[in-house]
Amino acid sequence: MIESPDDVPNVFLLSYVTPIPKIPKPLNVENFRPISGTSDVLKTLERCIKIVLVEFLEQRNYFPKQKYGFRAKKSTIKQLIPFQEFIISSVSKKMTVDVIYFDLLKAFDKIPISRLIRALKKAGITGNLLKIIITLLSFRKFKVKVGKTFSETFNATSGVPQGSVLGPVLFIIFITELSDILSTLPGILHLLFADDLKIYFAYFKNSFEISIIQNAINAVFNWSSENSMTTSTSKTFHMQYGPKNEDAKYFINNTPISTVTIVRDLGIMLENNLQPHAHIKKIVGSAMASMFSIIKRVLISSTDVLIFLFNVYVRPILEYGTQLFNIQQKKIANYLERPQKLFTRILYRRQHKFGIIPSYPSRLKLYKIKSLHERRNIIDMETAYDYLHSNLPNDSSLRFTPNYNTRFKKSYSTTEKLTNKYRLTMAVEIYKSYLIL
Repeated sequence: MIESPDDVPNVFLLSYVTPIPKIPKPLNVENFRPISGTSDVLKTLERCIKIVLVEFLEQRNYFPKQKYGFRAKKSTIKQLIPFQEFIISSVSKKMTVDVIYFDLLKAFDKIPISRLIRALKKAGITGNLLKIIITLLSFRKFKVKVGKTFSETFNATSGVPQGSVLGPVLFIIFITELSDILSTLPGILHLLFADDLKIYFAYFKNSFEISIIQNAINAVFNWSSENSMTTSTSKTFHMQYGPKNEDAKYFINNTPISTVTIVRDLGIMLENNLQPHAHIKKIVGSAMASMFSIIKRVLISSTDVLIFLFNVYVRPILEYGTQLFNIQQKKIANYLERPQKLFTRILYRRQHKFGIIPSYPSRLKLYKIKSLHERRNIIDMETAYDYLHSNLPNDSSLRFTPNYNTRFKKSYSTTEKLTNKYRLTMAVEIYKSYLIL
């Protein structure tokens, strides 16, 4: 049993921090993310601790429902789907929705260890489990590694190590306090994914009260300051959906918050007019660039290898978050199909130097691949099935009602028991009607 630092070999408490660029061609330190490499034996210990810790906290319903990331079935898409549906539903009622996106600088690195220990105790972590975690947190050391060069050894006096197994769970426990504070503010909704935070509020323009959101902004700033974190004023943004409200001007630390018409939210470009064009243009451009990079560097004509590379490096760019932008419009569908259309043409020409290139449907059959449009619809069906299967109790009644300005095409209702077979039938019907949850 670990009772003191002497019970832990020094090599387990030492991590090697590698600065990983956040952007191409970084110019300053802020453009790097410090990733800690630790002993494989320590990671095994952390996995064991994580299993016990998460199971205990889940049983107590400790994690806030607004917290996504680093948890089972709490992906980025699972956060964005209900968020987008809330926006669409509110705008359909002629309501304005103000969203504030916060950027907590170096949140993982600046957590005061003493406050984290306090949060662990508040969560009910006691006994030997708490002793082990305190030891692993309080006596860490690190070296910075750049190439083959190492710095001298430093003591880690704050934060949780990024790249560790236990770090993300500890961060969730710590930031739960902020979620609890925001949950007490009337009308304010919020969502968290790791250290990405957004708060939002829907209102009718004629009943606008600026203090509601401003108080929430102040609460976030004050909590961050009390916990040695910095809220970046230049990277905090205000997005407004629905009827325009010129009076909605917010401040953080007496600095005006910039109002934007487009924002990158968990990898998806969101526009305040609820159109997906900016995101679609971006991902098609990125997919084209990746495809041409593969074609340029890989000169072999093996279809299996080239299709594998396309599926690994290009297709995910086009399919991430597809549930949010798979609108059934021919123009959009054709535009999203362009990278694969061009790829199959190049693939065919590499094998056949002369002759007429077959049509796109014929090339799909030849190479035994599905169109991206068909794959997006399958992903929609899988998502619908997942919601039906995971989010509703077996004896729940179910109703999907058409809503103004949304993509709901039919109304489904049932009061019978939702068996797996019935759920699958519902998902198939939803797929046929191109409903996107």
